[in-house]
Amino acid sequence: MKEIYLGMKHLVYPIFCVICSKPGSKICLSCNSPWMLPSKKAYIKDPPKLVHLYMDNYWMILGKELNSLWYFDKVIIEHLHPVAGKVGWDEQYREANSNEVADADRIELGRYLEEEWKDELAKIKAAVGL
Repeated sequence: MKEIYLGMKHLVYPIFCVICSKPGSKICLSCNSPWMLPSKKAYIKDPPKLVHLYMDNYWMILGKELNSLWYFDKVIIEHLHPVAGKVGWDEQYREANSNEVADADRIELGRYLEEEWKDELAKIKAAVGL
């Protein structure tokens, strides 16, 4: 578990510039690209009250709005999930992937985007200087 945490930590707080691969700081001195947001300026409210299935949609929408999605062709993240046949179903998976939860998450994300998103996005953009 510690190795997974450290791997994820370096995805969020890289130890090198994600643009030119030079060892880095907040602004890469080789390509002058900012790549790490100082934590004291970060503002991200908890995402909408989603249980499971639409959380990826929320982060994708936020990433697109901030023009901050990065795709790395050579990085493969295997989804170890019962739907993919990688692990057995248990009660937690059954509950989180039920039609009821899917419907509730879809409705909540729609409500959030309609009622709260514009104001929250403005706060996030202000916090990151956009």
